[in-house]
Amino acid sequence: MYLFSFDDCITVYCCTLIICSRIQQPSKVLHFFNSHPESDIERIRQVFVTCGAVEPLNIKMFEGKSNEYQKGERSRTGLAEFPDKAKAIEALILCNHTPMQNPNGRFPYTFKLCFSNSMHAQ
Repeated sequence: MYLFSFDDCITVYCCTLIICSRIQQPSKVLHFFNSHPESDIERIRQVFVTCGAVEPLNIKMFEGKSNEYQKGERSRTGLAEFPDKAKAIEALILCNHTPMQNPNGRFPYTFKLCFSNSMHAQ
């Protein structure tokens, strides 16, 4: 005998997704994550240009857990600032889920983007 119906499970699953997802308004600053751990500002800039997006005005790389990048980090994250909201939206559409080569592993890194609530990438 089942304690929950299929509809109950779907409702719980959807509510969990809504609670876990932080919906951000579109902005001119994008948060990038899951980039190759050895990525630098130039490599991130190259990802956007290669995808056909406008080159970001500013890119800020977040430091690792020890306040500086270390070889043991699993991926890199940061912010990319664009001239306006429209260019950021276009960059998100063109570049989100771009594969980044992983010479040390079987699978590529998947470069991911979302809107940021930061005003600038500095």
